[in-house]
Amino acid sequence: MERGIITISETGVVAMPTAPVWMTQQEMSDLFMVFCCDIRKAIRDIYKNHELLEETTMCYIRQEDGTRYMVYSLEIVIALAFRLRSRESVSYTHLRAHETPEHL
Repeated sequence: MERGIITISETGVVAMPTAPVWMTQQEMSDLFMVFCCDIRKAIRDIYKNHELLEETTMCYIRQEDGTRYMVYSLEIVIALAFRLRSRESVSYTHLRAHETPEHL
């Protein structure tokens, strides 16, 4: 599975990949500059409140060495950006709010 990873530069510029976005908890933690435990708690709350369905926003990826890990879709990244209160999450929500509908 080809997957894209969103990045935010130190100046707050958001780089959106062309490939479908699927990110690990660690990658989202790095993106929003928060601890992994904050990401885990926010994801758990999103699923608990039935804001998004786990079946459609989370999947397992197998690396070449056989290691499996969980990745989350763009919908989870967006939901986290609105839940978290970091400079990076504000930059990301600002970008999403100003995109035209054809980019979504």
